[in-house]
Amino acid sequence: MRRSLLLLVVLTLLLVACGGGGKDAKRSMRGKNKHGDGDDDEAPPPDPRTLVEAVEVSTGAVGQYVVSSAVVESEAAVDLLPETSGVVTAVRVEEGDAVHKGQVLAVIENPNLEATLARAGAELERAEQTYGELQRLRQANALSERELLDAHHALETARTSHDEAQRMGAYTRVVSPIDGHVAARYIKYGQLVGPATPAFRVVDLDELRVVAQLPERDLARIRVGQPAQLVPVYDAELVVPGEVLRLSPVVDSQTGTFRVTVAPVSDQQLLRPGQFVSVRIQVDHHTDTLVLPRRAVLYERGDPYVFRVTEAPVEEDEEKDEDEEKDEEEQGFMAKIKAKIAEFQDKAAQAQGMGGDDEEEELPGPKRQAERVEIELGFLEVETVEVMGGLDPGDLVVSLGHEALRDEARVRLPEDPTMAEIMEQRKAKREAEEAEAEAEEAAGEADEADDDEPAEPARAEPARAE
Repeated sequence: MRRSLLLLVVLTLLLVACGGGGKDAKRSMRGKNKHGDGDDDEAPPPDPRTLVEAVEVSTGAVGQYVVSSAVVESEAAVDLLPETSGVVTAVRVEEGDAVHKGQVLAVIENPNLEATLARAGAELERAEQTYGELQRLRQANALSERELLDAHHALETARTSHDEAQRMGAYTRVVSPIDGHVAARYIKYGQLVGPATPAFRVVDLDELRVVAQLPERDLARIRVGQPAQLVPVYDAELVVPGEVLRLSPVVDSQTGTFRVTVAPVSDQQLLRPGQFVSVRIQVDHHTDTLVLPRRAVLYERGDPYVFRVTEAPVEEDEEKDEDEEKDEEEQGFMAKIKAKIAEFQDKAAQAQGMGGDDEEEELPGPKRQAERVEIELGFLEVETVEVMGGLDPGDLVVSLGHEALRDEARVRLPEDPTMAEIMEQRKAKREAEEAEAEAEEAAGEADEADDDEPAEPARAEPARAE
């Protein structure tokens, strides 16, 4: 009883000492904020949270693939060379132009071939005239049958020579033998070319093939018609679907591999001949399984793991049992008084704007943290992986910004408020509270002024004569 009375007296004295400057302290703090001397204009403090992006673990389909590398080829690709020597007098196509079968791509001038063709034409014309005259003489019995046969033979020889000269004259034209596109032009106008000079390369872009070499152990798992994926090495996000077109029935004894021909879809516009691609042939398939973007998975010594976003646990004071309460009662009475005095002094100092111990302010919104979780993987695709263990459907997993994370690190999602937004909210709340306090203070001062105003003295009434 005596201790309680003493404690009550001490607390009363402290309240009187601290309360005297309360009103002035509030006024000084409000004035400080109004004049911009507070922390309203200061830059937001550094955010202790790491900005990350996260995805949910969901169910989906994923396949198992046999992977190899190969070069894209065309089923029809030809290198054109001139069939005669001469000077290029015309180039009619350029690289990238579409051409059709039989189209003239370039013209070569050869004076010898032109002269040979003219001579053969003249000889053919003379042989035809001679044979016609001998036919008329034979009809008049002025010529023997033998002489007419010799003239006919000379005519056929002239025709053969003329046809050969015409064919040789065609050698001065470079003609495309297939439908396709000009992949390369090697000659130019005025150039002297010969039969060994490359002129053009024509490629059919509609009939592309990829021939991959797979190890012997995969022979039993590959079949014609299996779905496949062709992924350019320069961009793993571009995936061209295809299927197994041909399968070699033998294994190369030198390399221990067999040939697999994969055909991409016919309407694709991404692959080109000569391009290096990754060939992925699907040999198995799982549906309704847990899947996760591949970019969310990290590895340490070959073991996969992810960072799962969880809500930080709220620290709660443990309930004190009876033994702890007894121990506290047995503590020195003066220690309690000192603690109370320190607490009241700290509150008084904070109310007067004199500071106190700086404490970390709790951030509003979800208190998120990153939890490192070891996982077990199944099938792997280009962008998706199968999760066999460690995660549950709906788990939130960091997919971007996890390279420098550590276990139990504080994180922030893009939709969470930033420090600048938090400071603005606090500033608006503080201004509203100050405005309300000023209004209450003004109302209180008005009430005090009314109470302190002296009452008007009562006027004495004059006595009336009876």
